[in-house]
Amino acid sequence: MDKQTEIEFRRIVEMVRAGNLAPARQAAQAALAQHPRAFFLHNILGVIQSMARQWKPAKKHFLKALKLDENNADGLKNLGNAEFRLGELQSAQQTLSRLVRLHPGLPDGWFALGNVHLARQAPEKAEECFAKALELKPDFELAANNLMWLQEQSDRLEALETTVAALEKTLPKSAIAGLYRGILQFRHGDYAAARARLEPFAFNPEAGLDMARLEGLRLHHLARAEDRLGHADAAFELFTRSNALNQSKLAHPLVRPARHIARLEAAKSCFMPRFSRRWSQRAASEAAPVFMVGFPRSGVGLLAAFLRGHSGVEIFEEQPLVQQLRKDIGTFDTPDFSGFDSLPRDRLAMAAKTYLKAAKSDRLAIDKLPLNLAYAGEILRVFPKAKFILVQRDPADCVLSSFMHPFALNDATATLDTAENAARTFDLEYSLWSQVTGELSPAVVTLRYEDMVTDPARALVPVLEFLGLEWQADILTRREAGATGEGFIAAPASLPLYTGSIGRWQRYRAHMPGALEIIAPWRAEFGYSD
Repeated sequence: MDKQTEIEFRRIVEMVRAGNLAPARQAAQAALAQHPRAFFLHNILGVIQSMARQWKPAKKHFLKALKLDENNADGLKNLGNAEFRLGELQSAQQTLSRLVRLHPGLPDGWFALGNVHLARQAPEKAEECFAKALELKPDFELAANNLMWLQEQSDRLEALETTVAALEKTLPKSAIAGLYRGILQFRHGDYAAARARLEPFAFNPEAGLDMARLEGLRLHHLARAEDRLGHADAAFELFTRSNALNQSKLAHPLVRPARHIARLEAAKSCFMPRFSRRWSQRAASEAAPVFMVGFPRSGVGLLAAFLRGHSGVEIFEEQPLVQQLRKDIGTFDTPDFSGFDSLPRDRLAMAAKTYLKAAKSDRLAIDKLPLNLAYAGEILRVFPKAKFILVQRDPADCVLSSFMHPFALNDATATLDTAENAARTFDLEYSLWSQVTGELSPAVVTLRYEDMVTDPARALVPVLEFLGLEWQADILTRREAGATGEGFIAAPASLPLYTGSIGRWQRYRAHMPGALEIIAPWRAEFGYSD
C-alpha cells in the first residue's frame, strides 16, 4: 500500500467511524476504480453496506475481498456475519469455523461462531464458543452476556454465579453483570433485592440490537419481581413496556401478526357446520399420531416435562412437523382454503407419509406444540384417527400469562402483545377448535393445568390411560425441555411448582377489562368462575 492510498484509506475509515456512510461509500468506490485489487476497499465497502443492513451487497464485497486475500481474518469474520444476517446459517458456520481454525486467538471470531450455533439450535456448542471468547478477552461483555443467558435458561445457577462473579471482578461497573446479578437474586427468590438491583439503571435500546435485547431482559425480570412482590400496577406497566420493545426492536421485519389472524379467520370460515360433507375425497391413513395442544401458557410445557419421565414416551419438542404437513396440503402460507375440500387422496397420503417419517420413533411419539390447537382441522384432514391431549387452563390466567411471557416473536406469538389482543387470539383459536372437534369428534383427553399443579399424580392418570401407558413413578420428577428455538438446554430437574400462577389474573382484573369480557364465555364453558 503506497502512502497516498494509505492516507485515502484512513480518511474513508474515519468517515465510517463518524457515521458518514454516503460520502464514505463514494470515496471507497472512487478509490476502488483506481485500485480494483485492493482487499481493504472491497472489505470497507462491505462494512458500509453492513452498517446500512444491506446484507446481500455486503456479502458480495466480502467475497470479492476474500478472493484477493482468502485467509484474511477481517474478511472471514465479515463474510460470516453477513451470511448469518442473511439466514445462511450453514455457510456462516463453515466460514466462521474456518476463521477460528486459522485465527484461534480472535475473540470476535469465537463470539460470531457461537451466535451461529445458537441460531442453529446447538446451545452446547454455542456455550463453548462464548466461553472461549471470554477466556481470550475477559472483559468481552457481549460474550459474557450470551454465556450467562444460556446458563440462566438451563437453570445452571451455580455456573451463572461463577460467570457473573468473574465479570464483576473484571468490570466492577458492568451493567450487564448487574443485570445478571439481579436475575440471580430473582431466581433465588429474593424479589425485593432483584427489584432494587434492576430498577435504577437501563440499557439504551436505540444503541443497537444488543442493547435492546438487554433492556428487554431487564424490563421483563423487573416486571416479574414486581409481580411476585404483589405490585400489580408496576408489573403490568413493565410487561407492557417489555412487549412494546420486543415488537418494535426485536421482532424480525417479516413477522406479521395480522397474517396469523387472517389465516385463522380463513380456517374458521372453511370449517363451518357440516364442512366435512364437502370433502370430495377422504384420507385413507389409519395412523393415529398424538398431538399435545393448548393455548400458549396453558400448561402444555408442564405436561411435557412430566411425560418425559416415562420410558415409553418420546416428545417431539416444538418441531415444525405440522408446519410441513400444512405446506404439503397447501394451507401454510395462505389464507386461501378454496382447494381444501378437493384435496386428492394421493396428496393426503403423501402428507401423511412425510409426517410419519419425520416423527418416527421406537416409543410413543407425541408432537408437542401448543399452537397446533389452531390446526386441528388440517391435521384431521390428513389423519382422521389423530389423538389430542388438550391442556386447559383458566382462560383469564392463560391470557394474562401469554401477555407476560417474553416469546420469540413469530406471526402467532406477536398477536399476544397486549392482554386484549391475547384474548382475541384465544377466542379465535378456541372457536376454531370447537368447530372442528364438534364436527369430527376426534379422540381427545382434556387435562386441567390447575389439577397438574395441585395434584399431578391424580391428574396424570387419565392421560396415561388415554395413551395406553402404564404408570411410572419417574414421571413425577419433571424433566425440563431439550434445546429449542428459544435456546433451552436439557436439564433434569425436580422443581417446585409455582401455585401462585393459579388465580393470578384477579390481581390484574382492573388492567384487563376488555380481555375479560372477550373470554367470559370460555371461562363459563370450561367451568371456571371468579
